[in-house]
Amino acid sequence: MSRFFAIAAFISLAGAMPASAGINTLAYLQEVDNTSANAEVPGFSSMYDTWDLMIVVDAGDDWHSTYAFAETTGFYFYDYPNFVGDVPVPGLWSVFPASEYDSYYMNPEGLIAPLFFAQGPITFENHKEAEWYDDPPNGGAGVYAIARYTIPEGEYLYVDGWHTSVNSGGDIIPFHVDNSVPAPGSLLLLSMGSLAIRRRR
Repeated sequence: MSRFFAIAAFISLAGAMPASAGINTLAYLQEVDNTSANAEVPGFSSMYDTWDLMIVVDAGDDWHSTYAFAETTGFYFYDYPNFVGDVPVPGLWSVFPASEYDSYYMNPEGLIAPLFFAQGPITFENHKEAEWYDDPPNGGAGVYAIARYTIPEGEYLYVDGWHTSVNSGGDIIPFHVDNSVPAPGSLLLLSMGSLAIRRRR
């Protein structure tokens, strides 16, 4: 890795760090280990990749709503075949482990917290779209998964959308994320590791 790339990666991450108020512009996709689904669907983890849409909520703020348009080159999103739903059902996961990796929407307050849809959810072949919300409190400051997408293994996924929060005053906070960009922690370690290697030389 070049010194330019390492420094640029660090600057890119630093620019995405939490702002002084509001849900900041840091949203990203984080890959989820879905190997436990193999117990129900042999070879599941070789056939599918699972990604969570993550947001960072600043201190003193709280999530209110999200709109997301997700699309994949994989032609379809995995939806667990035996149950119809767009929210997680943790009570089923021990009996039907593949259902944990269904594609669904979440509330930062918790997997079984209330969730309401202002638009959708709509699924059409290779795209999913929804606007979901709940009245605060919804967990306050922190890093949260607010949607899960499972797609055919190795395929590209991007999500365009926006958030609102208590501190945003009704203004939307846009984001664009895709699974070709490392998660923030990985990016920071990558850039710091490269700088350390160059120092040793």
